[in-house]
Amino acid sequence: RRVLAACRGLYNMALAERKYAYQIEGRRVSKVELYELAKHYRRLFPYAGQMFSQMAQSVIEQLDLAFAAFFRRVKAGEKPGYPRFKGQGRYNSFLFKQFGMGKRPSEAPAFRRGECHGFPVQLPGDGRFWFVGSGGLPDLAGLSVV
Repeated sequence: RRVLAACRGLYNMALAERKYAYQIEGRRVSKVELYELAKHYRRLFPYAGQMFSQMAQSVIEQLDLAFAAFFRRVKAGEKPGYPRFKGQGRYNSFLFKQFGMGKRPSEAPAFRRGECHGFPVQLPGDGRFWFVGSGGLPDLAGLSVV
């Protein structure tokens, strides 16, 4: 929960940065600038230090994808749906580029058999939790969304 709260805070801060930079200054904030914002965010707020830099980068990438979808819908003439700020309990996933410090989900016997229910997963910052679900996590070159 603490890591999710930190990710949500970064998402909202990055969204505010993009929104107000355009409204006030008329400029676009690049992804590189948002990565720098993420570094400062992790240093400034003690609870955000629980996030790995890759997690922070994935939050910025999620926001970038949200804006890409927004502009794609605008171009197509659909109802755009501007990216929204996330309230408490509305940010429910984060990305690990390295599952279990370099291990892929398929390396665990329970994942190979598709028997994941009740499988313990160690997460940095939040400790151990039990995976509850059916089927295995996809093995996408070591990427895992939790």
